[in-house]
Amino acid sequence: MANQTLQYLATQWSEAQQNFIDDLAKESGVLRTATVGYANNGLIHKYNKVNSLPTASVRSINGSVVPTTTGFDLLQLDLKEIMTVEQVDSTLAKNDRGGAAAYFLKVKPGHMESIAQAFEKSFFYGLNANYGAVDGFKGAHRFAYEQAAAKSKTEISKSGNTGTTSIFAISWKPEVCQLVIPEYVATGGDMVLMTVLHNGEPTLSVVNTTTGAKKPVYEIMYQMLTAFQAGSNFSVARIWGIDGSNVPTVTEVDQMLDMVKANSNTRLYMSRSAKSILQTLKATKFFSQSDTTMNTVLEYWNSVPIVISDNILDSETKSNLTTG
Repeated sequence: MANQTLQYLATQWSEAQQNFIDDLAKESGVLRTATVGYANNGLIHKYNKVNSLPTASVRSINGSVVPTTTGFDLLQLDLKEIMTVEQVDSTLAKNDRGGAAAYFLKVKPGHMESIAQAFEKSFFYGLNANYGAVDGFKGAHRFAYEQAAAKSKTEISKSGNTGTTSIFAISWKPEVCQLVIPEYVATGGDMVLMTVLHNGEPTLSVVNTTTGAKKPVYEIMYQMLTAFQAGSNFSVARIWGIDGSNVPTVTEVDQMLDMVKANSNTRLYMSRSAKSILQTLKATKFFSQSDTTMNTVLEYWNSVPIVISDNILDSETKSNLTTG
Protein backbone atom coordinates (compact mmCIF):
# COMPACT_ATOMS: atom_id res chain seq x y z
CA MET A 1 0.00 0.00 0.00
CA ALA A 2 2.93 2.31 0.64
CA ASN A 3 3.18 3.10 -3.08
CA GLN A 4 -0.57 3.43 -3.57
CA THR A 5 -0.75 7.20 -3.53
CA LEU A 6 -2.89 9.39 -5.73
CA GLN A 7 0.17 10.59 -7.60
CA TYR A 8 1.16 6.99 -8.29
CA LEU A 9 -2.31 5.97 -9.44
CA ALA A 10 -2.77 8.99 -11.67
CA THR A 11 0.37 8.23 -13.68
CA GLN A 12 -0.30 4.54 -14.36
CA TRP A 13 -2.63 5.07 -17.33
CA SER A 14 -0.57 5.37 -20.50
CA GLU A 15 -2.56 3.76 -23.36
CA ALA A 16 -2.51 5.68 -26.62
CA GLN A 17 -6.22 6.52 -26.53
CA GLN A 18 -6.10 8.15 -23.09
CA ASN A 19 -6.03 11.90 -22.64
CA PHE A 20 -2.69 13.61 -22.30
CA ILE A 21 -2.79 15.50 -18.97
CA ASP A 22 0.81 16.64 -18.54
CA ASP A 23 -0.18 20.28 -19.13
CA LEU A 24 -2.65 20.03 -16.25
CA ALA A 25 -0.58 17.94 -13.85
CA LYS A 26 1.04 19.54 -10.84
CA GLU A 27 3.77 18.20 -8.61
CA SER A 28 1.99 16.86 -5.51
CA GLY A 29 4.94 16.39 -3.19
CA VAL A 30 2.98 15.55 -0.03
CA LEU A 31 1.31 12.57 -1.71
CA ARG A 32 4.73 11.18 -2.65
CA THR A 33 6.37 11.57 0.75
CA ALA A 34 3.85 11.56 3.60
CA THR A 35 3.55 8.89 6.24
CA VAL A 36 0.12 7.22 6.02
CA GLY A 37 -1.96 5.70 8.83
CA TYR A 38 -5.46 4.28 9.09
CA ALA A 39 -8.60 5.59 10.80
CA ASN A 40 -9.36 3.43 13.84
CA ASN A 41 -13.10 4.06 14.03
CA GLY A 42 -14.67 4.05 10.58
CA LEU A 43 -14.67 7.62 9.29
CA ILE A 44 -13.27 8.87 12.60
CA HIS A 45 -9.75 8.61 13.98
CA LYS A 46 -9.30 8.95 17.74
CA TYR A 47 -5.95 9.32 19.43
CA ASN A 48 -4.42 10.33 22.76
CA LYS A 49 -2.07 13.28 23.12
CA VAL A 50 0.04 13.47 26.28
CA ASN A 51 -0.42 16.80 28.06
CA SER A 52 1.73 16.05 31.11
CA LEU A 53 4.49 13.55 31.74
CA PRO A 54 4.82 11.49 34.92
CA THR A 55 7.42 12.77 37.36
CA ALA A 56 10.52 10.61 37.67
CA SER A 57 12.25 10.29 41.01
CA VAL A 58 15.71 9.23 42.10
CA ARG A 59 15.63 7.18 45.29
CA SER A 60 18.05 5.31 47.49
CA ILE A 61 17.51 1.66 48.33
CA ASN A 62 14.49 1.36 50.65
CA GLY A 63 13.63 4.96 49.79
CA SER A 64 10.20 6.10 48.61
CA VAL A 65 8.66 7.43 45.41
CA VAL A 66 5.57 9.54 44.88
CA PRO A 67 3.15 8.00 42.32
CA THR A 68 2.10 10.24 39.42
CA THR A 69 -0.34 9.92 36.54
CA THR A 70 0.29 10.65 32.88
CA GLY A 71 -2.18 13.21 31.55
CA PHE A 72 -3.88 12.63 28.20
CA ASP A 73 -6.21 14.56 25.93
CA LEU A 74 -8.46 12.39 23.78
CA LEU A 75 -8.58 13.96 20.30
CA GLN A 76 -10.62 13.12 17.23
CA LEU A 77 -10.22 13.60 13.49
CA ASP A 78 -13.12 13.36 11.07
CA LEU A 79 -12.12 12.10 7.64
CA LYS A 80 -13.23 14.41 4.83
CA GLU A 81 -14.29 13.42 1.34
CA ILE A 82 -12.66 14.74 -1.83
CA MET A 83 -14.63 13.79 -4.90
CA THR A 84 -15.42 14.40 -8.55
CA VAL A 85 -18.27 13.24 -10.77
CA GLU A 86 -17.85 12.65 -14.50
CA GLN A 87 -21.04 13.24 -16.50
CA VAL A 88 -21.01 12.61 -20.24
CA ASP A 89 -23.63 12.37 -22.96
CA SER A 90 -24.46 8.68 -23.29
CA THR A 91 -24.12 8.67 -27.07
CA LEU A 92 -20.66 10.23 -26.87
CA ALA A 93 -19.50 7.63 -24.34
CA LYS A 94 -21.03 4.62 -26.13
CA ASN A 95 -19.42 5.61 -29.42
CA ASP A 96 -15.95 5.98 -27.94
CA ARG A 97 -13.60 3.24 -29.15
CA GLY A 98 -14.20 0.42 -26.66
CA GLY A 99 -17.52 1.85 -25.50
CA ALA A 100 -18.52 3.61 -22.27
CA ALA A 101 -16.11 1.58 -20.12
CA ALA A 102 -13.18 2.63 -22.29
CA TYR A 103 -14.31 6.25 -22.13
CA PHE A 104 -14.32 6.29 -18.33
CA LEU A 105 -10.92 4.63 -18.24
CA LYS A 106 -9.65 7.36 -20.56
CA VAL A 107 -10.83 10.23 -18.37
CA LYS A 108 -9.77 8.62 -15.07
CA PRO A 109 -6.27 10.21 -14.95
CA GLY A 110 -7.76 13.70 -15.06
CA HIS A 111 -10.01 12.93 -12.11
CA MET A 112 -7.09 11.43 -10.18
CA GLU A 113 -5.02 14.55 -10.77
CA SER A 114 -7.90 16.82 -9.81
CA ILE A 115 -8.39 14.96 -6.53
CA ALA A 116 -4.65 15.06 -5.87
CA GLN A 117 -4.53 18.82 -6.36
CA ALA A 118 -7.64 19.43 -4.23
CA PHE A 119 -6.21 17.29 -1.44
CA GLU A 120 -2.83 18.96 -1.42
CA LYS A 121 -4.30 22.46 -1.50
CA SER A 122 -6.42 21.51 1.53
CA PHE A 123 -3.38 19.97 3.19
CA PHE A 124 -1.53 23.29 3.22
CA TYR A 125 -4.40 25.79 3.48
CA GLY A 126 -6.88 23.79 5.53
CA LEU A 127 -10.12 25.54 6.44
CA ASN A 128 -9.01 28.93 5.09
CA ALA A 129 -11.87 30.41 3.07
CA ASN A 130 -9.53 32.19 0.64
CA TYR A 131 -7.25 29.29 -0.31
CA GLY A 132 -8.48 26.08 1.32
CA ALA A 133 -11.85 24.37 1.82
CA VAL A 134 -14.09 25.48 4.68
CA ASP A 135 -15.65 22.00 4.88
CA GLY A 136 -12.27 20.27 4.90
CA PHE A 137 -9.67 19.47 7.55
CA LYS A 138 -7.14 21.55 9.46
CA GLY A 139 -4.06 22.30 7.35
CA ALA A 140 -0.36 22.96 7.72
CA HIS A 141 -0.70 26.75 8.04
CA ARG A 142 -3.01 26.39 11.04
CA PHE A 143 -0.98 23.63 12.68
CA ALA A 144 2.21 25.69 12.35
CA TYR A 145 0.53 28.68 14.01
CA GLU A 146 -0.96 26.62 16.87
CA GLN A 147 2.18 24.60 17.55
CA ALA A 148 4.43 27.67 17.67
CA ALA A 149 2.03 29.21 20.22
CA ALA A 150 1.96 25.99 22.25
CA LYS A 151 5.77 26.05 22.44
CA SER A 152 5.77 29.80 23.21
CA LYS A 153 7.88 30.29 20.09
CA THR A 154 7.72 33.23 17.71
CA GLU A 155 6.93 32.18 14.16
CA ILE A 156 9.31 33.20 11.39
CA SER A 157 7.24 35.76 9.51
CA LYS A 158 8.68 37.79 6.65
CA SER A 159 7.36 41.24 5.72
CA GLY A 160 5.78 40.43 2.35
CA ASN A 161 1.98 40.70 2.17
CA THR A 162 0.70 40.20 -1.39
CA GLY A 163 2.18 37.81 -3.93
CA THR A 164 3.95 35.82 -1.22
CA THR A 165 4.69 32.15 -0.58
CA SER A 166 5.48 29.91 2.38
CA ILE A 167 7.94 27.15 3.28
CA PHE A 168 6.92 24.32 5.62
CA ALA A 169 8.95 21.90 7.71
CA ILE A 170 7.04 18.73 8.63
CA SER A 171 8.36 15.86 10.75
CA TRP A 172 6.39 12.74 9.82
CA LYS A 173 5.93 10.00 12.40
CA PRO A 174 3.53 7.02 12.42
CA GLU A 175 0.53 7.55 14.72
CA VAL A 176 1.72 11.09 15.47
CA CYS A 177 2.11 13.10 12.26
CA GLN A 178 0.52 11.37 9.29
CA LEU A 179 -2.17 11.36 6.65
CA VAL A 180 -5.14 9.35 7.88
CA ILE A 181 -7.09 7.25 5.37
CA PRO A 182 -9.81 4.59 5.76
CA GLU A 183 -8.81 1.24 7.24
CA TYR A 184 -10.20 -0.70 4.27
CA VAL A 185 -7.23 0.48 2.19
CA ALA A 186 -4.95 -1.57 4.46
CA THR A 187 -6.81 -4.75 3.45
CA GLY A 188 -6.54 -4.17 -0.29
CA GLY A 189 -9.19 -1.53 -0.87
CA ASP A 190 -8.61 1.32 -3.29
CA MET A 191 -7.41 4.65 -1.95
CA VAL A 192 -9.58 6.32 -4.57
CA LEU A 193 -12.99 4.69 -5.01
CA MET A 194 -14.56 4.69 -8.47
CA THR A 195 -18.32 4.10 -8.53
CA VAL A 196 -20.41 3.80 -11.69
CA LEU A 197 -23.78 5.40 -10.90
CA HIS A 198 -27.26 4.21 -11.94
CA ASN A 199 -26.06 0.59 -12.27
CA GLY A 200 -24.02 1.57 -15.30
CA GLU A 201 -27.07 2.62 -17.28
CA PRO A 202 -27.80 6.04 -18.82
CA THR A 203 -29.97 8.40 -16.80
CA LEU A 204 -31.84 11.54 -17.79
CA SER A 205 -30.20 14.71 -16.45
CA VAL A 206 -32.11 18.00 -16.32
CA VAL A 207 -30.29 20.66 -18.34
CA ASN A 208 -32.92 23.41 -18.13
CA THR A 209 -34.96 23.77 -14.96
CA THR A 210 -37.34 26.23 -16.64
CA THR A 211 -38.36 24.03 -19.57
CA GLY A 212 -37.60 20.68 -17.96
CA ALA A 213 -35.32 19.74 -20.87
CA LYS A 214 -33.21 16.63 -20.23
CA LYS A 215 -30.44 14.68 -21.88
CA PRO A 216 -29.28 11.06 -21.45
CA VAL A 217 -25.96 10.78 -19.60
CA TYR A 218 -23.62 8.30 -17.98
CA GLU A 219 -22.20 9.26 -14.57
CA ILE A 220 -19.25 7.95 -12.57
CA MET A 221 -18.01 9.14 -9.17
CA TYR A 222 -14.46 9.22 -7.79
CA GLN A 223 -13.96 9.55 -4.01
CA MET A 224 -11.09 9.81 -1.54
CA LEU A 225 -11.38 10.05 2.26
CA THR A 226 -8.55 11.55 4.28
CA ALA A 227 -7.44 13.93 7.04
CA PHE A 228 -4.16 15.36 8.36
CA GLN A 229 -3.03 14.42 11.87
CA ALA A 230 -0.29 16.54 13.45
CA GLY A 231 -0.41 15.31 17.01
CA SER A 232 2.86 16.72 18.35
CA ASN A 233 3.75 20.34 18.93
CA PHE A 234 6.92 19.56 16.97
CA SER A 235 5.15 18.34 13.81
CA VAL A 236 4.80 21.45 11.64
CA ALA A 237 6.57 24.82 11.31
CA ARG A 238 6.56 27.48 8.61
CA ILE A 239 8.21 30.58 7.23
CA TRP A 240 5.56 32.76 5.60
CA GLY A 241 5.30 36.17 3.94
CA ILE A 242 8.16 35.33 1.54
CA ASP A 243 8.58 37.30 -1.69
CA GLY A 244 11.47 38.48 -3.85
CA SER A 245 12.31 41.30 -1.43
CA ASN A 246 11.57 39.46 1.81
CA VAL A 247 13.52 36.23 1.84
CA PRO A 248 14.46 33.99 4.76
CA THR A 249 18.01 33.88 6.01
CA VAL A 250 20.08 30.74 6.45
CA THR A 251 19.64 31.07 10.21
CA GLU A 252 15.86 31.34 9.89
CA VAL A 253 15.63 28.15 7.82
CA ASP A 254 17.72 26.36 10.43
CA GLN A 255 15.49 27.77 13.20
CA MET A 256 12.38 26.46 11.44
CA LEU A 257 13.91 22.99 11.32
CA ASP A 258 14.73 23.23 15.02
CA MET A 259 11.05 23.96 15.70
CA VAL A 260 10.15 20.46 14.42
CA LYS A 261 13.24 18.75 15.87
CA ALA A 262 14.36 17.83 12.36
CA ASN A 263 15.32 14.19 11.83
CA SER A 264 15.45 11.62 9.03
CA ASN A 265 11.65 11.78 8.67
CA THR A 266 11.51 15.56 8.23
CA ARG A 267 10.74 17.13 4.86
CA LEU A 268 10.80 20.73 3.61
CA TYR A 269 7.84 21.60 1.37
CA MET A 270 7.88 24.63 -0.88
CA SER A 271 7.00 26.07 -4.29
CA ARG A 272 9.48 26.22 -7.13
CA SER A 273 10.07 29.93 -6.55
CA ALA A 274 10.84 29.30 -2.89
CA LYS A 275 13.33 26.60 -3.88
CA SER A 276 15.05 29.12 -6.15
CA ILE A 277 15.34 31.47 -3.17
CA LEU A 278 16.91 28.68 -1.08
CA GLN A 279 19.30 27.94 -3.92
CA THR A 280 20.55 31.54 -3.62
CA LEU A 281 20.90 31.14 0.15
CA LYS A 282 22.82 27.93 -0.41
CA ALA A 283 25.26 29.77 -2.63
CA THR A 284 25.74 32.45 0.02
CA LYS A 285 26.22 29.89 2.75
CA PHE A 286 28.64 27.79 0.75
CA PHE A 287 30.61 30.82 -0.36
CA SER A 288 31.07 31.97 3.21
CA GLN A 289 32.30 28.50 4.11
CA SER A 290 34.58 28.15 1.07
CA ASP A 291 32.60 25.08 -0.01
CA THR A 292 33.74 23.32 -3.19
CA THR A 293 30.30 22.06 -4.26
CA MET A 294 28.86 25.36 -5.44
CA ASN A 295 27.35 23.83 -8.58
CA THR A 296 25.46 21.05 -6.80
CA VAL A 297 21.71 21.27 -7.38
CA LEU A 298 19.95 21.91 -4.09
CA GLU A 299 17.94 18.82 -3.09
CA TYR A 300 18.59 18.91 0.66
CA TRP A 301 19.00 21.48 3.39
CA ASN A 302 21.22 20.21 6.18
CA SER A 303 20.34 16.63 5.09
CA VAL A 304 16.57 17.38 5.10
CA PRO A 305 15.04 16.59 1.68
CA ILE A 306 13.40 19.46 -0.20
CA VAL A 307 10.07 18.52 -1.77
CA ILE A 308 8.32 20.63 -4.40
CA SER A 309 4.57 21.15 -4.20
CA ASP A 310 3.00 23.12 -7.02
CA ASN A 311 -0.05 23.52 -4.78
CA ILE A 312 1.77 25.93 -2.46
CA LEU A 313 0.85 29.27 -3.94
CA ASP A 314 3.15 32.12 -4.95
CA SER A 315 0.12 34.41 -4.73
CA GLU A 316 -0.67 34.22 -1.02
CA THR A 317 -1.93 37.40 0.62
CA LYS A 318 -0.56 37.23 4.10
CA SER A 319 -3.40 39.20 5.68
CA ASN A 320 -5.85 36.66 4.22
CA LEU A 321 -3.96 33.78 5.75
CA THR A 322 -3.62 35.13 9.30
CA THR A 323 -3.62 31.91 11.33
CA GLY A 324 -4.29 29.58 8.38
